[in-house]
Amino acid sequence: MNNFEGYKKSMTYNDWHRNALPSWCYCTDVDFLEVRYVNGEMKIVAIIETKSGFSRLSDFQESVFEQLSKQSGIPWFLVRHNEAMTDFEVNGKQMNEGEYIAWIKSL
Repeated sequence: MNNFEGYKKSMTYNDWHRNALPSWCYCTDVDFLEVRYVNGEMKIVAIIETKSGFSRLSDFQESVFEQLSKQSGIPWFLVRHNEAMTDFEVNGKQMNEGEYIAWIKSL
């Protein structure tokens, strides 16, 4: 599946959810779960939401990620990046690509 097909599939579910369910049934997606194997066991080390073009999350989305992080005990990070994937911002801290790669590896 290419990126466009994946996007279409995601939007198909999104549209269905909005139309088939009542307005009090909220839904949001998670962009990435950063995973490591520690002593042979899988461990989710971070919840990552990405925004291209340095846009921001809605208050609702931010509340959902804060709640998910609190309930799961897994930290969440908002990662903003430019289209070229050369400039990053992680929870307000600016990073170049090398710094961002090092940060991901450190999780």
